[in-house]
Amino acid sequence: MGTNAIRQPLDNLRNAGLIYGQIIYNKAPVMMEKLVDKMGETNFRSGIQEYLKTYSYGNATWDDLIRILDSKTTEDLAAFSDVWVNRKGM
Repeated sequence: MGTNAIRQPLDNLRNAGLIYGQIIYNKAPVMMEKLVDKMGETNFRSGIQEYLKTYSYGNATWDDLIRILDSKTTEDLAAFSDVWVNRKGM
């Protein structure tokens, strides 16, 4: 109801402006702040550093980031990500 998932199907990058509106742009930074809250700043920073080092010369997906961050905490970040990134609401 009036909300969108952050992850949207995108057939062509030129169409990104058609699906990524204010709801998604406002939801994404809140979700990142929630990751820091759930993990703690030190663990989040360590995960981001590992992610950047691991994928510095390659391609990565959101799920690659979540897998690395998930290894830095006892929280279930895969489930958290699914709700915040793949589903409407929140």
